[in-house]
Amino acid sequence: MMISTFKKTKHFDQRWVERVGGDPPTFEEISRILDNSVMIQDSKNAFTPRGQPIRILALYWNHNLQLILKIDRKNNTLVTVLTPKLLENQGK
Repeated sequence: MMISTFKKTKHFDQRWVERVGGDPPTFEEISRILDNSVMIQDSKNAFTPRGQPIRILALYWNHNLQLILKIDRKNNTLVTVLTPKLLENQGK
């Protein structure tokens, strides 16, 4: 994947700090993360029951870091990061 052509959203950087900790990763670091990740869902276009178009984001799982990256592959955009910390916060 050509990570050098990707963009990061402000949301991605904020969620990285909140959920993973530390500074948001550089594009080189993201490239290494993705090299060691498994795509568990590709991005695709779909429609709601009312016919509104939506985009389903690609999901990349990195077992070693225990995180999932959500990526809009059509627009080459890193959208957010999911970690087990989300489950911990649900009980609060």
